[in-house]
Amino acid sequence: MLLQLLQFRLRQSYRFLKDIGGIYIVLVILLLAGYLLRSVELLLNAQSYRAALVVAFIFLMIHLSRSDQHFLKLLNVSRYKVFISEYFLFSLPFNLIFLFTGNYQSILVLVLALTGIGFLPAPGLKKSSVLSKLPLEFISVEAFAIRAGIRKQALVFIPIYLSGIFLGSYREAIFVVIFILSIFIGSFFEEIESPSIISKQYVGKNFIVQKIITNSIAVHLLFAPLYFLFLFYHPTFYYLLFPILVFVQLVLTFSIGYKYSHYYPGRRKVNNALPLSIFCGSILIPFFIPIPLTYAGYYFAKARKNMHLYYA
Repeated sequence: MLLQLLQFRLRQSYRFLKDIGGIYIVLVILLLAGYLLRSVELLLNAQSYRAALVVAFIFLMIHLSRSDQHFLKLLNVSRYKVFISEYFLFSLPFNLIFLFTGNYQSILVLVLALTGIGFLPAPGLKKSSVLSKLPLEFISVEAFAIRAGIRKQALVFIPIYLSGIFLGSYREAIFVVIFILSIFIGSFFEEIESPSIISKQYVGKNFIVQKIITNSIAVHLLFAPLYFLFLFYHPTFYYLLFPILVFVQLVLTFSIGYKYSHYYPGRRKVNNALPLSIFCGSILIPFFIPIPLTYAGYYFAKARKNMHLYYA
């Protein structure tokens, strides 16, 4: 069963790559090559278990944001065995690096940490009545995707958001927090509302523009405390706030455009995890910035045309 599940994951990856197109496939290879080389360099120079803790933290974030628990339950397999098996498999390259450098302490720490993470309850399995009543009235009802997404991912979203508040005196901390939260918010646009809801909201080709404006207001209101903290602690670097705002806006434009460009009546979900990750990662590299800008505009135009086809 575990081998069949691994084959299923590989087929999922193939469909993701097929969906994002040839240009982004080349881009993801270049991005991964750069990130992997840098990661290997850092791991080779690490002489303590701290590197293992960093890797474990990454797996913890993945675990807390998993949305396949219900699917695994339907397969009638032990979720914990699946989680631990997948984490051990994907952590193998890190352990091989630790073994090569003689950093046996990190191997032990990583194995123990991943075992513990695999047994942690995943937020997607249970809904907390407290989290479902979060005071999000300042977010417009029309921005229901953001409201629902924050409540659903509250156990991860809120701690990251609060870390940006508490670490506001560190300039880089706010950048990192907004970057991570923007990816989270982009993922909220995977679920597709019913055709009856769309037909009530549809206002011609301005439908996509209206969606972007409504959700942009909600997100910038949500990030406003982080923006103010940045200006308060780092007033001399006020000009850096502009690229932050542009980044957030691009993520929203891409996520909404990608969702509705792949829409058809009856579709329930659009998997945007991989395209969104590549999009956000490519923005960080100045040389690649024209590519995500082009894709954001492309999906915006395609979404307008696609929705007009069904609801004009």
